Amino acid sequence: MVAQAETENIAKMKNDAIKDFAIESARPYLDILVHELNKANANSYSIGKEKDESVCMTYENGYWIIFIRERGQNYQCGSFSKVEEAVKDLVRRVVTSKRSARAVLRHLPKKTENDNIQVFTQVLDRFLQKTTV
Repeated sequence: MVAQAETENIAKMKNDAIKDFAIESARPYLDILVHELNKANANSYSIGKEKDESVCMTYENGYWIIFIRERGQNYQCGSFSKVEEAVKDLVRRVVTSKRSARAVLRHLPKKTENDNIQVFTQVLDRFLQKTTV
Protein backbone atom coordinates (compact mmCIF):
# COMPACT_ATOMS: atom_id res chain seq x y z
CA MET A 1 0.00 0.00 0.00
CA VAL A 2 2.83 2.41 0.89
CA ALA A 3 4.73 1.46 -2.28
CA GLN A 4 1.66 2.24 -4.40
CA ALA A 5 1.24 5.65 -2.75
CA GLU A 6 4.94 6.38 -3.30
CA THR A 7 4.68 5.34 -6.96
CA GLU A 8 1.64 7.59 -7.44
CA ASN A 9 3.47 10.46 -5.74
CA ILE A 10 6.49 10.03 -8.02
CA ALA A 11 4.22 9.92 -11.09
CA LYS A 12 2.50 13.14 -10.02
CA MET A 13 5.83 14.86 -9.39
CA LYS A 14 7.05 13.72 -12.83
CA ASN A 15 3.91 15.05 -14.54
CA ASP A 16 4.20 18.36 -12.68
CA ALA A 17 7.87 18.69 -13.68
CA ILE A 18 7.09 17.97 -17.34
CA LYS A 19 4.20 20.44 -17.31
CA ASP A 20 6.39 23.17 -15.78
CA PHE A 21 9.18 22.43 -18.28
CA ALA A 22 6.76 22.56 -21.22
CA ILE A 23 5.39 25.93 -20.19
CA GLU A 24 8.82 27.39 -19.40
CA SER A 25 10.38 26.12 -22.63
CA ALA A 26 7.58 27.84 -24.55
CA ARG A 27 7.77 30.97 -22.36
CA PRO A 28 9.34 33.33 -24.96
CA TYR A 29 6.65 32.33 -27.45
CA LEU A 30 3.89 32.64 -24.84
CA ASP A 31 5.17 36.05 -23.70
CA ILE A 32 4.83 37.35 -27.25
CA LEU A 33 1.36 35.80 -27.40
CA VAL A 34 0.25 37.54 -24.18
CA HIS A 35 1.62 40.87 -25.44
CA GLU A 36 -0.23 40.53 -28.74
CA LEU A 37 -3.46 39.37 -27.06
CA ASN A 38 -3.37 42.40 -24.78
CA LYS A 39 -2.90 44.69 -27.80
CA ALA A 40 -5.93 43.02 -29.45
CA ASN A 41 -8.09 43.49 -26.32
CA ALA A 42 -8.63 39.75 -26.08
CA ASN A 43 -11.34 38.33 -23.87
CA SER A 44 -10.53 36.61 -20.58
CA TYR A 45 -7.87 33.90 -20.92
CA SER A 46 -5.37 32.01 -18.79
CA ILE A 47 -2.13 30.33 -19.82
CA GLY A 48 -0.61 27.60 -17.67
CA LYS A 49 -3.40 27.33 -15.11
CA GLU A 50 -7.15 26.98 -14.88
CA LYS A 51 -9.15 30.15 -14.24
CA ASP A 52 -12.94 30.33 -14.03
CA GLU A 53 -14.83 32.28 -16.69
CA SER A 54 -11.86 32.07 -19.06
CA VAL A 55 -10.45 30.25 -22.04
CA CYS A 56 -7.56 28.28 -20.60
CA MET A 57 -4.42 26.75 -22.08
CA THR A 58 -2.61 24.10 -20.02
CA TYR A 59 -0.15 21.30 -20.67
CA GLU A 60 -1.14 17.78 -19.59
CA ASN A 61 0.29 14.35 -20.47
CA GLY A 62 2.12 15.47 -23.59
CA TYR A 63 -0.62 17.71 -25.01
CA TRP A 64 -1.51 21.38 -24.93
CA ILE A 65 -5.15 21.57 -23.84
CA ILE A 66 -7.47 24.47 -24.70
CA PHE A 67 -10.83 24.69 -22.95
CA ILE A 68 -13.45 27.05 -21.60
CA ARG A 69 -13.70 26.98 -17.79
CA GLU A 70 -16.99 28.03 -16.25
CA ARG A 71 -18.15 27.46 -12.68
CA GLY A 72 -15.43 24.90 -12.02
CA GLN A 73 -16.18 22.82 -15.13
CA ASN A 74 -14.25 22.52 -18.40
CA TYR A 75 -16.09 22.72 -21.73
CA GLN A 76 -15.20 22.56 -25.42
CA CYS A 77 -11.82 20.92 -24.84
CA GLY A 78 -9.26 20.62 -27.61
CA SER A 79 -5.86 18.95 -27.40
CA PHE A 80 -2.80 19.63 -29.52
CA SER A 81 0.64 18.07 -29.67
CA LYS A 82 2.28 21.35 -30.75
CA VAL A 83 2.05 24.64 -28.91
CA GLU A 84 1.66 26.52 -32.21
CA GLU A 85 -1.55 24.61 -32.98
CA ALA A 86 -2.92 25.21 -29.49
CA VAL A 87 -2.16 28.92 -29.72
CA LYS A 88 -4.12 29.23 -32.98
CA ASP A 89 -7.13 27.69 -31.24
CA LEU A 90 -6.70 29.93 -28.19
CA VAL A 91 -6.47 33.06 -30.36
CA ARG A 92 -9.54 32.00 -32.35
CA ARG A 93 -11.50 31.69 -29.10
CA VAL A 94 -10.41 34.89 -27.32
CA VAL A 95 -9.95 37.46 -30.09
CA THR A 96 -13.33 38.60 -31.35
CA SER A 97 -12.28 40.11 -34.68
CA LYS A 98 -10.82 37.88 -37.41
CA ARG A 99 -8.60 40.73 -38.50
CA SER A 100 -7.19 41.14 -34.98
CA ALA A 101 -6.69 37.37 -34.71
CA ARG A 102 -4.67 37.35 -37.93
CA ALA A 103 -2.57 40.25 -36.62
CA VAL A 104 -1.83 38.36 -33.38
CA LEU A 105 -0.80 35.21 -35.23
CA ARG A 106 1.32 37.16 -37.71
CA HIS A 107 3.53 38.48 -34.88
CA LEU A 108 4.26 35.05 -33.40
CA PRO A 109 7.38 33.08 -34.33
CA LYS A 110 6.69 30.21 -36.73
CA LYS A 111 8.26 27.61 -34.46
CA THR A 112 9.13 27.27 -30.79
CA GLU A 113 11.80 25.30 -28.99
CA ASN A 114 9.08 23.06 -27.56
CA ASP A 115 10.56 19.90 -29.12
CA ASN A 116 12.80 19.69 -26.05
CA ILE A 117 9.94 18.28 -23.97
CA GLN A 118 10.55 14.74 -25.25
CA VAL A 119 14.25 14.95 -24.37
CA PHE A 120 13.43 16.31 -20.92
CA THR A 121 10.90 13.51 -20.34
CA GLN A 122 13.46 10.86 -21.33
CA VAL A 123 16.13 12.30 -19.04
CA LEU A 124 13.64 12.54 -16.19
CA ASP A 125 12.55 8.91 -16.73
CA ARG A 126 16.17 7.72 -16.62
CA PHE A 127 16.81 9.71 -13.45
CA LEU A 128 13.69 8.32 -11.77
CA GLN A 129 14.64 4.77 -12.72
CA LYS A 130 18.04 5.17 -11.07
CA THR A 131 16.68 6.75 -7.90
CA THR A 132 13.72 4.42 -7.36
CA VAL A 133 15.50 1.10 -7.91
